[in-house]
Amino acid sequence: MNYIFARGTINPLTAKLARILKSKGEDVESVSIYEPTDNLKKSFNKCHFLLQMRDKEKQRSKLGLLSTFLSIAKNYRKLSKPLKSADFVIGISEPNIFVSFAFCTKAKKIFFPYDISYLRYNKKSKNKWYDYLFEKHNFKKADGIIHKGPKDELGRLPDSFRARKKLCLQFLPYCDGNKMIHSDKKHEGIHIVYVGIVYDGINYPGAISNMDTFRKLANHNIHVHVYPSNYEYIKKSESISDLKYHEYFHLHSPLFGNALRDELSKYHWGLYSFYFDNTFKSDWAETVFGNKVSDYLEAGLPTITTKSLPFVCSIVNDYKLGFVANNESNIIYTIKNIDYDKVEKMVIKNRNKFTIDAHKDELINFLGSINA
Repeated sequence: MNYIFARGTINPLTAKLARILKSKGEDVESVSIYEPTDNLKKSFNKCHFLLQMRDKEKQRSKLGLLSTFLSIAKNYRKLSKPLKSADFVIGISEPNIFVSFAFCTKAKKIFFPYDISYLRYNKKSKNKWYDYLFEKHNFKKADGIIHKGPKDELGRLPDSFRARKKLCLQFLPYCDGNKMIHSDKKHEGIHIVYVGIVYDGINYPGAISNMDTFRKLANHNIHVHVYPSNYEYIKKSESISDLKYHEYFHLHSPLFGNALRDELSKYHWGLYSFYFDNTFKSDWAETVFGNKVSDYLEAGLPTITTKSLPFVCSIVNDYKLGFVANNESNIIYTIKNIDYDKVEKMVIKNRNKFTIDAHKDELINFLGSINA
């Protein structure tokens, strides 16, 4: 069986899914706009791509964006040929338009909306019209759907998406059990780490600034380490100006793979907390779930989350992976009074239930039912 994973940029979760199938002796390839990193390439038998990752920087200018589209148009045959011979195409957004391109094949199609755009904003105009259009197209074309939100997530979509009646699988961004580490050598004091996009309340309408949370924690002598995926933007943001020189705030450039795990393992807690205003639908906060929990667990860190993210809270509680706080004051009080060693031992034990290996049969059986 030949499986092709299609995503604009291959990410760690895509590679984890690919490794499940490759370990079963299947032929697994990827098609993407940008070249995967060397580490991610190992998960596939072959990788097909259009551009080098460095070409992504060109998109910051209109001329560069035009150049990118011309390169894609010129070289798209590099991707269309392997797609024609695929038995399965697993399209993972985003961008949705790239998944729609990958679905121009006779193969069985699985749509994995990494985030569902329809559930994001209250005003439809806030979503890029073409993203909404192609997302709907992908749901309709798919033979089956994988999603990483709560089990009722697809039920929140309109009937016109035709998502509710299709075979579906809830599959979370689980840990890679082979990459789990744990360190007893922690930094002195209390250290919380945050990995991922940082909202500054300026450039991301509807997302309330993370800076207020970071500031409150730092002001109570808790070390806050931040590894923003949007580092180049955040380090220049006005919202961070007063924190740059704070003794307890530490801004780091992004790290990946083993380097990230090794560094995270020296801290005590991983933070997963967002707040949104009514620009966003309540569906968004109620369904969002990213890679943060796995990033923290692979490094041996308990997760702290807040009730602003109900589904994240349910996972942290159900798997006993950390604790849920009402607000920042609750976080501060809890981590200063809790028996950390006890929580850490609980998480090290329970994280084995939150691995790809513990759930791989669910994926294999789901794909088998699509092919039946």
